[in-house]
Amino acid sequence: MTKKSNVIARLTIIRTDGKKTIVEVQPGATFHAFYRVYVQEGRRWSTKRQVRVASRNEGLMATNAHLQTPGLEAFAKRIAVFQSTTNPVVSSKIQIIKKRVYRRLLAAAPEALGLTKCRVNVPMERFSRQVREARKPIRVRLHISEAVAR
Repeated sequence: MTKKSNVIARLTIIRTDGKKTIVEVQPGATFHAFYRVYVQEGRRWSTKRQVRVASRNEGLMATNAHLQTPGLEAFAKRIAVFQSTTNPVVSSKIQIIKKRVYRRLLAAAPEALGLTKCRVNVPMERFSRQVREARKPIRVRLHISEAVAR
């Protein structure tokens, strides 16, 4: 019996010292936790450890991210730009395991992936230009409330 893969797409980047950076897209991806970034030293999977999660806009320019297409390709380009001189990238490989699901996740609206639109409901009377009378001091208000209670 084979184990079912829990990965939709994977980007593997190998550096000169043998360390791997693995970026995976999993089926339950949300907008803010779209990519899972792992570091692996050596060939054993037991050395693979999660470093961080990244949003779907990772690798895109912040000014016009809504116009660009997200994906592992943009993520790989971003890493290639910021590669170090002491430990350069030897190879990078993108493996898309479930193409239809991957394309659907990339094309999904941010709201469908859990990004909420925040509306702040501030009462408009706070901003109206009505002249309000100054509140009476506490001593006067307490005196009036005691007189009403009797």
